[in-house]
Amino acid sequence: MYLNLNPGVLGVSGRQSELIELALTYGFRGLDLDVIQLARQVDLHGYEHATRYIESAGIRIGVFDLPVRWQGGDGEFQEDLERLAKLGEIVARLGTTGCRTVVMPASDELPYHENFEFHRQRFTKIAEVLAPHSLRLGLDFLASATHRDEKKHQFIHSPDALVTLAKTVGVSNVGISVDTWQWQVAGASWDSLKELTADEIVSVRAADLPQGMTNDTVDDEQRVLTSSQGNVDIQSILQQLSSIGYEGPITPFPHPNQLSGKKRETIVRMAAESVTMIETTSSEIEENIEDSVPAAVVSSG
Repeated sequence: MYLNLNPGVLGVSGRQSELIELALTYGFRGLDLDVIQLARQVDLHGYEHATRYIESAGIRIGVFDLPVRWQGGDGEFQEDLERLAKLGEIVARLGTTGCRTVVMPASDELPYHENFEFHRQRFTKIAEVLAPHSLRLGLDFLASATHRDEKKHQFIHSPDALVTLAKTVGVSNVGISVDTWQWQVAGASWDSLKELTADEIVSVRAADLPQGMTNDTVDDEQRVLTSSQGNVDIQSILQQLSSIGYEGPITPFPHPNQLSGKKRETIVRMAAESVTMIETTSSEIEENIEDSVPAAVVSSG
């Protein structure tokens, strides 16, 4: 597994070269970028020019948010699928292994079984477009009750139900994206990770609940960086992921307001330390983290 930086969620901005330098300086081997904007730059200037900093730095583009309006009508869904095929070709060349989308936990229109079948059909078509580029689709869920309040029909809001949906799709490149905050709020057991294979996990986001906050009262803005004193046992999670052979990204993912007012170098350092400074007995994790620290960083441009 490798440490991955998402500048947007940390409230960090800058030119592409600056973000790459920040990532490498603090031990990140992956970086989330706006892949739609990247694709536009490829159209305008060509692949080599648009990706020159990424290629020279040897950094990977992390799992991206699926840019498909799959919850909408057939017309816009098909239109986005056609664009996804072209985008997939670009990001796959940069070492990207997959994308992520969120399954909403309730609906006013579709009862559970109809909604399940709708998701299964849409995700099957998306996965078929991604497959030729060796890209996987990771499904995530929302655990907070605020997303289900006053909705007519309840839907998926737990890891077990999400895994069932992913497996029911029946396409090998569909899995789940693990968000430690969502799992904690859902009250899920981390032992469930042992029942998954590495191929079933597309990405991992690391965040914790604030001290004193209960699962029943928390909302999405209360995502903080993980720590050795937190509610989320990130050390155990990393060990379990390592034991099943997970090789994908680990992305620190607090809410942006948790780090506001700090310099971007401080923010990126804190994000890296939230995962890498936690003691672990897993030599594989330690080696992967050490391997992510570069000998030199790229120059800004």
